[in-house]
Amino acid sequence: MSRESVSNGKGSRVHSLCGGKIASRKIALRGMRGLEKELTTRSARDWARQREVTKQLNRVYAPLRKISGDDEYVDELLRGFRSRYSGFRKRKPSRPTSRKDTERIYLGSLGARVAPPYDYSWVFRDPDPGDVGLTANAANGEMSFLIDSFGNDDYNSSAGIALGIYFRPVTDVGRLAVWSDPSFADSWYDYACFSASHSDAFMGLYIGSYDDNGNFTGTVVNQQHSIWDDDSHVSDSGHHEDPTPGYFLNASCTVDRSHQYIIWVWAGGRAAADQVFGGASAGSALYVVIPSITWELT
Repeated sequence: MSRESVSNGKGSRVHSLCGGKIASRKIALRGMRGLEKELTTRSARDWARQREVTKQLNRVYAPLRKISGDDEYVDELLRGFRSRYSGFRKRKPSRPTSRKDTERIYLGSLGARVAPPYDYSWVFRDPDPGDVGLTANAANGEMSFLIDSFGNDDYNSSAGIALGIYFRPVTDVGRLAVWSDPSFADSWYDYACFSASHSDAFMGLYIGSYDDNGNFTGTVVNQQHSIWDDDSHVSDSGHHEDPTPGYFLNASCTVDRSHQYIIWVWAGGRAAADQVFGGASAGSALYVVIPSITWELT
């Protein structure tokens, strides 16, 4: 398990709307620990379910293994099935097409469109098998992850990435609306021949609340919109590479001046493969570009 979170260290005129001084990197990271626990717990739960399926498949396919034995024809078919996916491994998506936004402050109801550089970045993997690629660049608003079983017979890993901004309301109580329309490109697959494999990814907004001392006080918004979620046991999903411009995210919540908030655009995914007889492999990769994060306080 590992984590990273950084602040870009640069000021912004939007910060003047929030009192000028933003929360530190250490404070921002406190609000992400709950997400890390959630990803870890969910990954372990889903992996346990997948292993149980594998155990049942072992019993079902035992007679098939006994019949096939050392049959060269069957062995050749399985090698051909596995080689079909060898070219899909470690395939990172290309950078999606995205517009470039500029910073803007709104009049009337108080609001701002915040463009890169953002205030914070965060990456997380659980467990870390050594071949998980993660990036989160607050300077240019781009982030990505790549998880792939690389043909391993017993593999399970999940990842999370996020970019965030600081917010503090200037009114005693208000209604905060947040939206962003990141573009993304994905690359994923899963296949299993009398085995079990899985691939998924999600994206959403996450808002954490902190008191004046920087203590994390709770999750205000936690979105996880599914982009894909697929399993294979005696089939394959095919390989998918799809660009998606302008994936709209929005949320609203009540905020107050006695708290400070970190607003994140975050994404995550999981890939798992558990071979029984014929082989299994899975990959999950996402490349996200966030042109801006907009908030409006009413």
